[in-house]
Amino acid sequence: MPKKLLVTDLDGTLFLPRRPRNMISKRNIKFLRSFIDEGNEVVLASSRSYEYMKEVAKVIDRPVGIIASNGALLVNKNGIIYQDTHFDNELIMDALKEIEVTASPRAHLLVGERYNICIEDFDKFNFLVRGLFRFIYALQFNYKERYSLKREDFEDEISSGKVYKVMLFIGFSKRKRNLAKKVNESIREKYPSVESSWSGFVDELSPAGIDKGSAAKLFASKLNISDDNVYVVGDGGNDIPMFKEYPTNAFAMNRAPKEVKKYAEKILKHVYNLFDENKSGETTQVEGEETV
Repeated sequence: MPKKLLVTDLDGTLFLPRRPRNMISKRNIKFLRSFIDEGNEVVLASSRSYEYMKEVAKVIDRPVGIIASNGALLVNKNGIIYQDTHFDNELIMDALKEIEVTASPRAHLLVGERYNICIEDFDKFNFLVRGLFRFIYALQFNYKERYSLKREDFEDEISSGKVYKVMLFIGFSKRKRNLAKKVNESIREKYPSVESSWSGFVDELSPAGIDKGSAAKLFASKLNISDDNVYVVGDGGNDIPMFKEYPTNAFAMNRAPKEVKKYAEKILKHVYNLFDENKSGETTQVEGEETV
């Protein structure tokens, strides 16, 4: 049988059902190990940092490839870097300075090489919010990443480190949400080397040309696996490029938004159900969607 490649998202996908202390359910771990032991390949794809995803790989206890920061950093199962794309420090600093003047964001968050998550909070006296953040984050157990709330750490990373992603928290009011949308449009117009996406009160910035679809394509090419043997699974907007790249074997999670599901070929309840259709020859219709 030809070798298969499975590219799977983490949050809301491989981490479903959610297991706070073990990250991945036993059934998903068993499925992945069996899939790999049969001679197939698995690549983890997430907006999370590379350091965090290495910890997930340890739980799987099998060699897997990694697509970190939505495709900015690609590392194969042997630790060989396929792609390392990060912001030009001066460019992203100039963009953030302009945004601070026009939008006065409440906070910036970055994913970099030295810090999994680094947050610059502009409200110095909002101790309650900071305390609440720490408390809520502690409840994430093994899902939490190493973070810093120190302004100097943020400034150090943004000025001289490898920065793979920046998130702008503009504000929660209706006016701020509209402003976040305008900021997104402005960034896309003024900074062609920066990819910006808008979601409510947050703008997410990444280097242009970076997405999970092109990353999955690169892995398939390196592994010499044909398109019809590549399976992609996800639940969010950043998974849509994978669905578009591999529409025949695109699986969206059942709990994914309709805007995401419409790009998938099939709907999946759990990752470990991926090949159940092939075993039983049956599918179940749920709300007009094909569910495996």
